[in-house]
Amino acid sequence: MNDYLEARRAGSKRIAGGIALTILIVSGAWLLGRERLGDATANHWFDWLFVLFLTIVIFGYVQLKVGSLCQSFQLSRSLFENNPGAVFTFDLNGRFREGNRACEKMTGFSIAEWTTLSIRTLLSPEAFERTYEHFQKAVQAIPQKFELNLIRKDGLRILIHVHLIPIMIKGKVVGVYALAKDITEKRRAKEELRATKQQLESFVSNSPDAIYMCDLDGLVYQINSGFERMFGLRGAEIIGEKIERIIPDELVVDEQERIKEVWASNWEYNCIDTIRKHRDGRLLYVNLTLAPVHDSNGYLVGLVGTARDVTIRKRMEEALRQSEAKYRLITENMSDLIGVSDLEGVLEYASPSFQEVTGYSPELLVGVAPFILFHPDDIAKMKQVLAAVVVEKQPFRIQFRIRHRDGHLLLIDANNAPVLNEEGGVEGVVIVGRDITERAKTEELLRKSDKLSVVGELAAGVAHEIRNPLTSIKGFVQLLQARDSNRAHYYDIMRSELDRIEFIINEFLVLAKPQAIRYQQTDVRSLLQSIAVLLDTQAILNNVQIRIESEQHLPLIECEENRLKQVFVNVMKNAMEAMQEGGQLLVEVIKEHEDRVLLRFSDTGCGISESRLSKLGEPFYTTKEKGTGLGLLVSYKIIEEHHGTISVQSAVGKGTVVEIRLPINRCEIL
Repeated sequence: MNDYLEARRAGSKRIAGGIALTILIVSGAWLLGRERLGDATANHWFDWLFVLFLTIVIFGYVQLKVGSLCQSFQLSRSLFENNPGAVFTFDLNGRFREGNRACEKMTGFSIAEWTTLSIRTLLSPEAFERTYEHFQKAVQAIPQKFELNLIRKDGLRILIHVHLIPIMIKGKVVGVYALAKDITEKRRAKEELRATKQQLESFVSNSPDAIYMCDLDGLVYQINSGFERMFGLRGAEIIGEKIERIIPDELVVDEQERIKEVWASNWEYNCIDTIRKHRDGRLLYVNLTLAPVHDSNGYLVGLVGTARDVTIRKRMEEALRQSEAKYRLITENMSDLIGVSDLEGVLEYASPSFQEVTGYSPELLVGVAPFILFHPDDIAKMKQVLAAVVVEKQPFRIQFRIRHRDGHLLLIDANNAPVLNEEGGVEGVVIVGRDITERAKTEELLRKSDKLSVVGELAAGVAHEIRNPLTSIKGFVQLLQARDSNRAHYYDIMRSELDRIEFIINEFLVLAKPQAIRYQQTDVRSLLQSIAVLLDTQAILNNVQIRIESEQHLPLIECEENRLKQVFVNVMKNAMEAMQEGGQLLVEVIKEHEDRVLLRFSDTGCGISESRLSKLGEPFYTTKEKGTGLGLLVSYKIIEEHHGTISVQSAVGKGTVVEIRLPINRCEIL
């Protein structure tokens, strides 16, 4: 194009000069002719000036036109060079003449390289043949538009859109413009958009969810197959109809308000649990999402809804809720302790029975590790069991002791089972425990009762076989003592030991069979005072102070005085013997209830270890060097016959407390 414009500009200049020179020569010749013809009237100088003026005007006009042409040329050149698209010029033989900077950017070849290139090397044979056909039509003054694949200098294949425009001068085609644009990315984006559209249409069509679109009047204009399956309505039955057709009558007003909110606020409602109606009239629970639809200009044109059938899930949730409610009702009304802990032993749930059994409310226990309630000797054992449950994923049974809020110990029999997640891993431990404190005591009583039965049978035989010979021996010792006064000391020792044997036999007889006992009203304070006087000498020898404290106006209790006296003597003597370094024995008498009296014996002796404490009252078990182990056994039996209870609490180095509870009226207890 530059060559053509330069040629036209140079030609215009030559024409302008030629015209001016011709006018000047013609005018000069005409004036010379007039002089030779002798035209005296002619003003020769004026004519020459007129000719010169005319020549200058014509030459200036021509130069002005040439300048306008140059300006047009510069404008065209600027458009050519700065065009964002690639612009090529070819002669009629298809040889490259000129190109702009966009050509270099698009193809990778410089302009200098283009002058030596053949277009054939940049195209495939098929593309070259097609391009040649289009070029021939452009040479025939027929503009052409087409697409072809071009190979860049770096070997990359690109898709370009080509517009061939014939270059016309005086109605004749002198060359061809080629306007080219790289549409590779545009085509790729278009293909991706088409693929995405196909995928979206496939997704919508094959989605199990019901998808529908309706206009601003609520008229349905598109549905998917999932809609047809879910609601039993074919497209012809619902398209053009109101969406209210699938909404229960009682929900229509609410749904209309919700749709208005979507349109008014441009919000999307996600995961709304609601109810829709099937064609046959049955109700479906659905999870609904509503979103506004806009056109390309951003104007609201409708609404798209996606409904997922959650009827089965809702029924399962309702069944699960009812089942959970039943189990919760059972759990919260069981007397057993039920707890759920994490892997560290921290309680995540505690049943209400904790309040009744342990004295601690579930709210106090949830969120803390309950090991603080455990007996110190049982903490390590419980942690080992929890670790074994987690590792082996098997339930384990254990018995442990926990401390009640009021301080006394409870024996708990517990089953620990793992809580497994969906992957089979342990995420917690469920603990079901039962308070077996009373059962353990009952079992212990039964065990002791069995021992007592054996001891009773043994005692009956021993007492029968020994008592008669013992009477004879005792009589002969008395006879010998009367005749031989020189050995009186020995006889006294023999009689003392015989009396001791007789005392033991009498205790055997107490265990062997029920005795005929006569109960009567007795003043416990007087009974204790008499025992204190009896033991006063021994107390002084052991440096023990006996102190009796009692409430005023204590009622008389129904008891067998001598047998009860035997119990009190036994307990008080044991207390004094435990205080070898001296101390104080405090006896308290308290009316505990309207029908019961409490007698508490507290000493400051050496105390009894916990391991020995549990064995007190067993036959032949004693902590004393010369004890028989029958004293406390007989005492327990006597108190039991009076329908009372006896309990022992002790701490090594601090002393022992024995509490005896007796009914005021024995017959009322029966």
